[in-house]
Amino acid sequence: MDLSTPAGLQALLSSTPYACTSLVPLTGGLLNITLRGTLAVPLKGGSTTVIVKHAESFAALAEGISWDAIRLVSSCTVASDTTES
Repeated sequence: MDLSTPAGLQALLSSTPYACTSLVPLTGGLLNITLRGTLAVPLKGGSTTVIVKHAESFAALAEGISWDAIRLVSSCTVASDTTES
């Protein structure tokens, strides 16, 4: 499964509450693969879309640059904090 593609991420999410009917790449990211997903089933709070962010040890748009994916921990924490408020 190639998680650097929308199809790969969609397959990964297919058996979770975040299963998406579509994943559309968002512009502006250099280091991660960021997509907006339309949920197959809305979440309990009523959300019908999610942002899916995937990191590899390479930059998505800058060939030859590598980064440690651990840097996403703070992004995930911030995103979780804002949705739980």
